[in-house]
Amino acid sequence: MTRFVTVHSFRRGAGKTTISVNLAGVLARAGVSVLLVETAHRAEDAGSVLGGTRPDGFAELVAGTADAEAVGYDATETVGSSAGGRLVVVNGGRAVAPDPDAIGDATTTAFHALLDAFAPDFVVLDTAAGLTEETLTLLTVTDDLLLLVRPDRRDHQGSAVTADVAVRIGVPRPALVLTQLPGTVLDPADRARIEEAFSIPVAAVLPFSREIAEHQGDHPFAISHRGDPWSTALTELASALVAADPATRRLPPARTSGD
Repeated sequence: MTRFVTVHSFRRGAGKTTISVNLAGVLARAGVSVLLVETAHRAEDAGSVLGGTRPDGFAELVAGTADAEAVGYDATETVGSSAGGRLVVVNGGRAVAPDPDAIGDATTTAFHALLDAFAPDFVVLDTAAGLTEETLTLLTVTDDLLLLVRPDRRDHQGSAVTADVAVRIGVPRPALVLTQLPGTVLDPADRARIEEAFSIPVAAVLPFSREIAEHQGDHPFAISHRGDPWSTALTELASALVAADPATRRLPPARTSGD
């Protein structure tokens, strides 16, 4: 069954798209079939890194004005997979979102269309920041939540609320990814304190990297700079996801027009 990995942060600037793109790329390079979906409206950042965009995206698929084959494009070449992996990217799109009462069903139907079209092993969701109706909808299908938290007190309260919501609605594997830290080593006492405060484990520590901010090109940083500490930590995170219990949440059935 397909596993949904949601990359989320409560505030903007934590590196959601950078981490999503690199995580998807590392997974695909390792031989996994990956679908990377930018769920935020008008988001096209992944395309700028992975060599392309489409006129329509996830928003059009949710709105019912485009089909899955039209919004997804193959970016496998950008990650150099030689182990049978595949990377398909869906940008955010520009269509107006459905009525809030209908967005859950419309999003579920869109995901079913993508799974039917591309049959991925993993779906990596690059979300909009904040705890919104759309975020809650995505969390209901999430197997692995990677909640990004920076060393910024303003991040902590909102991230703690998000972590609590994820646990309450039954996300199987919510975890913290600490970003923009001075290094990759976290003192055991600090780790224990953070995990107690958020009530979920720390999955990875990604250091601040000026090289990532300055990175340009058509290949994810973790692939073109594999010896970098940030890349090493990200690759270890990807390996842990692959090795995790494959049990997944079942995507609710898509509603037909007669339902």
